[in-house]
Amino acid sequence: LININTASQDELIENLNGVGLVMAKRIISYRETHGGFSSVDELMNIKGVGEKVFAKIKDNVTVQ
Repeated sequence: LININTASQDELIENLNGVGLVMAKRIISYRETHGGFSSVDELMNIKGVGEKVFAKIKDNVTVQ
C-alpha cells in the first residue's frame, strides 16, 4: 500500500495505475495545502480524479 500522505512523486507515479506526473503533483499539492489526507476518499477532491481513476487506485493507497 502507498501512503498518500508520505509518498514521493516518483512513488505515486510508479505504483499507482493511472497516476502520471501531473496527477502526482496534484496529490502532493493537495496534501501540502490541506495538511495531509484524513481519508483515501479525499482523492476525489483532486482535479482529474474521477470515479474511474479512483476505482483503479483506491485498493493500493492508504492514509496513516
